[in-house]
Amino acid sequence: MLKKIIIILGILTMITFFVHSILSFRYFMGWDEYSFSYNITGVILAGIMTLHFIFGLIKIIQSSKKTSKERFYMRYIAEYSLHNMSGIFSFGFALLHAVFIELNRYYQNQLFNICWLVTDVMMYITIIIHLSISISHLFITFGLIKNSKNLKHVKRTVYILGGAFSAAITYSHFVFSFS
Repeated sequence: MLKKIIIILGILTMITFFVHSILSFRYFMGWDEYSFSYNITGVILAGIMTLHFIFGLIKIIQSSKKTSKERFYMRYIAEYSLHNMSGIFSFGFALLHAVFIELNRYYQNQLFNICWLVTDVMMYITIIIHLSISISHLFITFGLIKNSKNLKHVKRTVYILGGAFSAAITYSHFVFSFS
């Protein structure tokens, strides 16, 4: 049951992240006026992501107790650890993202703006890593992937699409901040 809750919260986090990012992209590019919906989607995203994070930590603790006496292959351990660490770092960078937005808004200082930009890039990298593992596991769970070759294709696709999406958002942030 906990795994299903984590999956549902993960999917909701991903959808809300994309909506929030697309709204921000449009604002940063100067295509839309500022709207309170940016703040609302950000708060909703933070709430869903926090729940996903908390339930994920509970799952990590339960799994560590259950698996400490079992033997696993190194590749599985490495991927499991990378998935957990990328989730934890994504959450930390999301918190810093919110802090630097508020500092930048209040002080209008280029240093905070640069910290916000760097934090966002790091957040995107960790999110892409986390999503590549999560989505491939989701496809395996639903029986959409049957062999390791398809698994590599799914991960590669997530990296490419995630990288392109992140590059577009970063570019719009750059345009917004330094033009």
